[in-house]
Amino acid sequence: MLDRKKIKRWQTLKSEKVFENRWLTLVKDKVKLPSGEKIEYTFVERPSAVVIIPKIKNQIPLIRQYRYPINDYTLELPMGAVEKNETLKEAAKRELLEETGFIAGKLKKIGEFYPMPGIFKEKCHIFLALNLRKGKVHREKTEIFGIEFFNEKEIKKMIKEGKMQDGYTLMPILYYFLRRKNK
Repeated sequence: MLDRKKIKRWQTLKSEKVFENRWLTLVKDKVKLPSGEKIEYTFVERPSAVVIIPKIKNQIPLIRQYRYPINDYTLELPMGAVEKNETLKEAAKRELLEETGFIAGKLKKIGEFYPMPGIFKEKCHIFLALNLRKGKVHREKTEIFGIEFFNEKEIKKMIKEGKMQDGYTLMPILYYFLRRKNK
């Protein structure tokens, strides 16, 4: 196992925000590598995010969401950024309600991951939502989707067949399946 105390870290010499909007900040840093070489490194800062795995009996509702950059629809778990002055749990409750219209009776954090640590400075927190009851969906104007219900066998089949391709969904779903199996 890697000893984190012995990692030779990069030294930030200068940091510049190149672009910023409500979803991300593009940062260009001048850094000194452990070898002494100086380079520029550009990355994206994003707020922490929550990804929610809602379970209703033996089904997981997924969102069929249109994504403009790929000009196609994806199947996704509800997810979103944690807003300022909001706890992770509050963000998970809000995103679940906004995107699915469900309110969780029980919400439990089960893991976390970095989706693209070489490019994004973003940490995602995985929540399992149980004992769901119906609330009201609050969609943003760019969110064009429908909610579809799948059992675990159907989800595993879609993953095997390459029909689920959203990384923010695949990672938490696979984590959930593997974690449950080992208990």
